[in-house]
Parts: sequence; structure tokens; C-alpha cells
Amino acid sequence: MRDIHLGTLVKRKMKERDISINEFAEAIHCDRTNVYNIFKRKSMDVQLIVRISNALNYDFLQYYHEGLNNKNNVNPRLEIIVQKYDDEWVVEKIKEI
Repeated sequence: MRDIHLGTLVKRKMKERDISINEFAEAIHCDRTNVYNIFKRKSMDVQLIVRISNALNYDFLQYYHEGLNNKNNVNPRLEIIVQKYDDEWVVEKIKEI
């Protein structure tokens, strides 16, 4: 997964959308202090990311999806497990994990 600082990305997108701290805080159901704390966070709870994504009309989860879809980031232990199975359906289900 790429090394990202989600709080910085949120702050940048908020400025691009010309949304004030007060408007943003109201949209994600928190107070201004929490918004400033969000800007400092490298990672966040998924529920918060979804609320922020909805408020800013931008999919911040995409940065995590990119890491999951990158074939170079395959867990070596998972590769060993996959190699043990001959059933294609089982292999596909394991890769989905």
C-alpha cells in the first residue's frame, strides 16, 4: 500500500471544494476541534472515511483499494496457501480475502 497521510488529503480536498471548517464539521457530524485532529491523522476508522468521502464527494478509500489490487503486495503466506489448493474456486475465494 502506498504511504499516504489521509488527513493531509482530506484537508487538501476540502480546500479544493472551498468548504469551511464549520461546514465540513457539520457535514461529518463533529465539532471544529475534531476536524483539526482529522487533518493530523495518517489513518482513520473506515466509518469516518466514509462520512468524509460523502461530505466531500470524493472516494478516499480508493487509496486503500489501490494497495489491495497491487499484485506486488501479495502476502507471501497467502501465496503458499493458494499453491496448496487445486480447486480453482477455492483459490479464487482465498485471493479475494
